[in-house]
Amino acid sequence: MDDRICLSPFCGARAPHALPRCPACGRPTFGRDQIAARGRHLVLLGLILAGVVGTVVWFWWSALHPAAAGQPVSGFRGTGFEARTLLFAFTALILTGICFTASGAMMLAGRSSRTPTRAALILFAAALVAIVTCLASAYGR
Repeated sequence: MDDRICLSPFCGARAPHALPRCPACGRPTFGRDQIAARGRHLVLLGLILAGVVGTVVWFWWSALHPAAAGQPVSGFRGTGFEARTLLFAFTALILTGICFTASGAMMLAGRSSRTPTRAALILFAAALVAIVTCLASAYGR
């Protein structure tokens, strides 16, 4: 059986035969082998993202955590709001990596990965908003 699946996080339609385009949204459809290859890439991307951002948090924790609690820290020149916002952004990026890893694992298993992909997109957008807010706060002083 040559099922084809649309990988759009907002569509996810299945076609029972080899259609090059999704009948619902017009985006390309993929077979199981192509989905598994993309799943391996998503797992790797998610692990790298979570690992790199986790390492940054590990090294900056001693400066960001007390600053977020309102204590003065010599290694961080921002405000408590900026420290909390950065910790939120880092947490959202780590969770984005975890969601991408889960999405890739589901793709490797041949299952739909729309829910973790949507969650990853929302978390990434939240991280970007937090970073922009932190930058605006820093330059507004």
